[in-house]
Amino acid sequence: DQLFAMNLAEGMLSLNGQYKVILQDKNLAPITDIKVTKGQITIDRFKALYQQDEKIAIDVLALKNINLDSLKKRVNIDEFHTENGKIKLKITPTGADLVALLLPKNTELTTEVDTVNNTRTDDAPSEALNSDTTKASTSEPADPVTDKAVAVVNKLTTEVATEQTTDANADDVMVNSTSQQTQASLGSETTALSASTAETASVATQSQTASKAVDADAPWLVTLNKISIAKYLVELGEGIASDNIILWQIGPIDIGTGIVKSDLSTLIDYQLSAGINAQSLLTSVGQIDAVAQTVDADIDFSNMLLSRLQPYIAPYINMTIEDGMFSTKGRLHADAKDMLTYSGSANISQLHINDNVLKQPLLTWETMDINQLAFDRQQAKIDIDEINFDTLFSRLIISADRTTNISALINTTDTATPPKQVGVEPSNARATSADEAAVLSAGNESPATAKSAQMQLNINKIGFKDSSAFFADNSLTPNFASGIEMLNGQITNLSSNPETTASVDLTGKIDKYAPVTLKGDVNPLLAQPYLDLNLNFDKVELTSVNPYSGTYAGYYIDKGLLSLDLNYQLKNNALVGSNHVVIDQLKLGKPSNSSLATSLPVTLAVALLQDRNGVIDLGVDVSGDIDSPSFSFGSIIINALGNVITKVVTSPFSFLAGLVGDDEEMDRISFDYGLSTITLKQKTTLDKLAKALIDRPLLNLNIKGSVDLINDQQALAESQLHKKLAKTAGIKFKDFPKSLSASQFPATGPIADALYQLAEQELSQPPQDIKQTLKQQTPEITEAELITRWHIGLYNMLKNQQQSTRDDLGELAQQRAKAVKAYLIDQAGIDAGKVFVLESRINTAEDAAEASLELQVK
Repeated sequence: DQLFAMNLAEGMLSLNGQYKVILQDKNLAPITDIKVTKGQITIDRFKALYQQDEKIAIDVLALKNINLDSLKKRVNIDEFHTENGKIKLKITPTGADLVALLLPKNTELTTEVDTVNNTRTDDAPSEALNSDTTKASTSEPADPVTDKAVAVVNKLTTEVATEQTTDANADDVMVNSTSQQTQASLGSETTALSASTAETASVATQSQTASKAVDADAPWLVTLNKISIAKYLVELGEGIASDNIILWQIGPIDIGTGIVKSDLSTLIDYQLSAGINAQSLLTSVGQIDAVAQTVDADIDFSNMLLSRLQPYIAPYINMTIEDGMFSTKGRLHADAKDMLTYSGSANISQLHINDNVLKQPLLTWETMDINQLAFDRQQAKIDIDEINFDTLFSRLIISADRTTNISALINTTDTATPPKQVGVEPSNARATSADEAAVLSAGNESPATAKSAQMQLNINKIGFKDSSAFFADNSLTPNFASGIEMLNGQITNLSSNPETTASVDLTGKIDKYAPVTLKGDVNPLLAQPYLDLNLNFDKVELTSVNPYSGTYAGYYIDKGLLSLDLNYQLKNNALVGSNHVVIDQLKLGKPSNSSLATSLPVTLAVALLQDRNGVIDLGVDVSGDIDSPSFSFGSIIINALGNVITKVVTSPFSFLAGLVGDDEEMDRISFDYGLSTITLKQKTTLDKLAKALIDRPLLNLNIKGSVDLINDQQALAESQLHKKLAKTAGIKFKDFPKSLSASQFPATGPIADALYQLAEQELSQPPQDIKQTLKQQTPEITEAELITRWHIGLYNMLKNQQQSTRDDLGELAQQRAKAVKAYLIDQAGIDAGKVFVLESRINTAEDAAEASLELQVK
């Protein structure tokens, strides 16, 4: 617990086997002969916890039938076996949690540069040890009997040390130790021997030491005959590619290998099987060359649920993968450098992708099969023989600005974050120096980064069977939309090579009788895609597209013929086209009540666009600079509508104005305050509206009057005052001065006398008293100025005494609506059955002095 953050909660270690050890001889020589047979190391029921969370649990972990021979430096193990393991692992930009948990606390991680420096430092103690050992050997008391033998052994020791290339420090210690032991043995047991006997002993010792030195040169060889990992489960929380932790359950995992040797002299055969999220299965059989760092493998990956990838694509693409299964089977060859090739087949079934912007299906299919593909990373090339789609559905929408729904899929929100180093970052880790960082950076640089080749893609054929597509062009007026079913055909020779274009030859049907063709050349894989396509319909019975019109337009079609000729060209990222659309005798039927139907008023759009002969005829020719297009018949409609049918139904009076060559809004007829008479300007507007309505027989007109509460109320009060003044003065109202106001009031005469009389009747203060008050307040003014101010005061006071009721205002609004209808029928020649006056006296609108117009479909 003091060294590791992980707690060992449970586990049992078992060791058994047979061993044989040759003990030291009487000369105290090192123990060099150790043999182990039938050995076994087993750990059962291992559990490691972190904060009461079980991070690692393994039922069995065993090395079976271990055989060791120290003289031969050989270890043979029949099998490494483990089963029923469960590991919980979380990987985030800061690293893998298990790495930190399994390292001792306060571990300082070093870079490769540190390792090199430490290795060089570690060499020094070995040299010092050898030096110390040598001094110990030469510091023994001299013995004349053994001097010669010691000299021979020391000479041999030096030669052996010189020849060693690996494990030099350890071998020097062993040989020098042997020299010391030999010297002590000779010194104690051969005092009475003759010189020749001593020489014979020394020669024997030399021979024995040389034999052991040769054994020391040989490296240990560990041979593992088999690795068996069974029934493992990894619960992985992945948080690198996504801001959130995404859980993956990998298991059961089964791994088996053939022979594995420590010198990596043989290829390693392996077999792998792993389930993923209880849905997918990955199996692989192959060989690993650990020396060359290559792998050759057969891979079979089946039933990968594509919706599991949604959290990874959501920040970047506005679409949702609802369903889909991916499978592939092929041959992989890769190394640790830049080589990666894969050849095989692939399949995606039951795909369903939704467009998050349109809230509709974007792409679906039953199956997509790739019969043969080849990928080569070094050559930056993908070659595909055939891609065959079965029951594919796709949706393409061209917007009013000629952009497509495909371009809207890219999420423009900046969600990218700087890449983070994945690894353990201990609190006391030291900073890497600038020089070391430069060395590491240079060492990690991939050759491919210097010059990355552009990926080449070649597809011989893309086939379609029983497929369908939905296409809409909102740049036309009216919007064109169509669903094509029973789509069959092919696209051939599709390539990223800018010198080539692919040929398109597709046929489909609206219902089973109306043929549709799409032919031309495309190359969508270029930096600036190329397109030149023709789409043709000819006198299609619109009743045959009822499944589509009912679903998407919200109405079934009772009658109508469609002829359509569209040509689209995409050059320099600008979509241009030449289009001609004719819809003859279109008659909408009952509503479909479809939940997918458009919210636009379809019937109003038809009534606006259909002329008196029952024909909707729209044509537009676009060539060259699309900012200066030349229009054929119907171009005036295109200018007024801005190429968008939405604008037709949301601004219908602007559309009608365009029909008569005007750009003035005609949905409101304004009036002078307090009046309901038609002025000359209003007559001009109503004449244009009548002309447009005559050419659109399916449209009716509703009229509703309104008032400006403050200004109309004041105008009505002033009108009432004028009527009273005229009556009091004995003047007919039609002869009453129209310009009469408080500041333009006569000083004398019948109207002035009428003013005094009304003031006497309706004001609580006599007029002369009001005049006297004014004179006292401003004694310096002249009599003429006093009379003027007096008349203004009396006029305004009487005006404020006049009361205009809500009924008066409602009646004014109603009269305004009636005035508009009367002019349209009596003067402009509109059929009386097409114009309706709405009730304006109840809940009268009080925001403007006008009559508002509303179009309605018959």
